[in-house]
Amino acid sequence: MALTVSGRDDLIRNHLGLARRIARGYARRVPATVRPEDLEGAALLGLTEAAGRFDQRHPDAFVAFAARRIRGAVLDELRRHDPLSRRGRAAVKKLERTSFELRTKLGRDPSDTEILSELGWSEEELERHRLGAETSRLDVSECADLMTVDPSTQPDEQAAQRQIKERLARALSTLPERDLKILNMYYVEGLTLKEIGTLLGVSESRVCQLHGRALSRLKTALPEPALPMAA
Repeated sequence: MALTVSGRDDLIRNHLGLARRIARGYARRVPATVRPEDLEGAALLGLTEAAGRFDQRHPDAFVAFAARRIRGAVLDELRRHDPLSRRGRAAVKKLERTSFELRTKLGRDPSDTEILSELGWSEEELERHRLGAETSRLDVSECADLMTVDPSTQPDEQAAQRQIKERLARALSTLPERDLKILNMYYVEGLTLKEIGTLLGVSESRVCQLHGRALSRLKTALPEPALPMAA
């Protein structure tokens, strides 16, 4: 059963905070070429669409329904800003896969020389594809990109930041799916514990427990101390 115009407007007005938090959570992780106001506009469009499509017979389900629509709208906006071509994206994936395989084989982070030898690339190609990986939009549906490498730092500091990010990504890959989802919603999407509880169908206190457990597991999985995740 569709909502009245008044009911739809009330839903939109009462959930503007949800849309803005999701948009701002994404805005903190994307390249400077993506304007935060564009993401917020997309989020509000997603919220409006959710309100227009929502069935008023299930009022308690609106937050979960709206959050999915809002995320989808923001991701669509991010795809419009994706600077990598299909070939460039394939090269980035090849670089990441090769780096991971060498790391597993060697038991340490591979050197640039080892990566170049494996891929048959020039140093210029390696740096170009690394830059492409860092300046492209983040896959915000995964927690592996909770940290970004600051392009304003010195090359040696960028390398250190990149290694920390890779260690964090490996540790995150060992977590259960539910833990990843909670960390993603809290740190990337900026949802409150109460909103996460609504989405998962559990109490706010239970989300607090699950969040603490996820951080504990992440700390245990990290091979070396890493920088804290941004809230």
